[in-house]
Amino acid sequence: MVLVDSNILIRFSRGDDVAAKWLEGFEESTELRVSNITRMELLIGSRDKAHLKKIRQFLSRYLTTT
Repeated sequence: MVLVDSNILIRFSRGDDVAAKWLEGFEESTELRVSNITRMELLIGSRDKAHLKKIRQFLSRYLTTT
């Protein structure tokens, strides 16, 4: 299990190739998790309802840990 920080997810959402490769590398070999705090950071940072929907869809890929 790897706990993913909001910084990686934000960079990935902005099209950062390094973050994308990092996430892809771990997704193939281990379970990625996102903390409730990280989840809330990303949701609160949404710009509008459409962006919020994209964030929710993106976060559905990851299990939540407390």
